[in-house]
Amino acid sequence: MAENAPAPKTYPYDIKALDEVHPDLANIAKLPRAASIVAGTPLNPSHIKDAEWELENLIRLKNSAIDIVTDEVLASGAQRVLAINTVQSSVKFNGDVKDIFAAIAELSTTVKELSTMVKDEFNTIKGELNAVKEKVDTVDVNCQNIARRARNSREIQTGRIQLKLLKSVPGFGTDLANAVRQPNTPAIHTTGLPPAIGTEGTYDVTQPNDLDHSDILRLISYYNEDFKIVLADELFERRHKFTVWHTLYD
Repeated sequence: MAENAPAPKTYPYDIKALDEVHPDLANIAKLPRAASIVAGTPLNPSHIKDAEWELENLIRLKNSAIDIVTDEVLASGAQRVLAINTVQSSVKFNGDVKDIFAAIAELSTTVKELSTMVKDEFNTIKGELNAVKEKVDTVDVNCQNIARRARNSREIQTGRIQLKLLKSVPGFGTDLANAVRQPNTPAIHTTGLPPAIGTEGTYDVTQPNDLDHSDILRLISYYNEDFKIVLADELFERRHKFTVWHTLYD
């Protein structure tokens, strides 16, 4: 007489589908969905594969900036994979499933920690890229200034230059300006953000003799360069040094 086949091992309770927990996922038409599992359903390895495939697709969508797929959704997807895997392992080998929720909670914490690490790493990389861009911008400005200085060097022979230079040193030069300020000239004060790299100061480059002491101090602060001016320089010397700064003779 043939022995009775052992009863198939089944799920001890329901496991919801992911879109039951996050209904907005129904708005993603092309997302492969793993179905809910009803208590009493026979264990099947395909349930794990389906849940993993769903999670992999969610990760791809998150990387594609799909707003519906949040960190919470990814955490739920990972928890569902773990839940199915743990139930199958525990039931198959006659284990106890009472620790499943503790394992899920631990995984949730891990997912959040990983998410924070990824964000921190992204911000670090973003900062490094911004620093590189700033250096590239500065190199570009310096190249443009060389070309402008070359042209001004030719034209200064006629007594007048035509091209302003671009700001190439970041920040204000307030301290530089006040260091060469003569006693009868008001001090320079700056507020707000400094001028951007690559911008031009406000002055008529063709009329340097129109500049007074305050104008030159203001331009020192703007460009964050002292134009080789020293405290003892008189106004005519300051005008001359500022003019020569625009050429290759500087």
